[in-house]
Amino acid sequence: MNDRDIDRVLSDLAAESLWYSHVYEVRSAVISSAAVISMSDV
Repeated sequence: MNDRDIDRVLSDLAAESLWYSHVYEVRSAVISSAAVISMSDV
């Protein structure tokens, strides 16, 4: 494994973690807005 392979693996990991953090943000936004909606129903 040379340096170029390592760089490619690291950039893939960085891209994946960015994607996962984006999904997590969207998920928590959906959960919080759902909580607001259910509170306003009461």
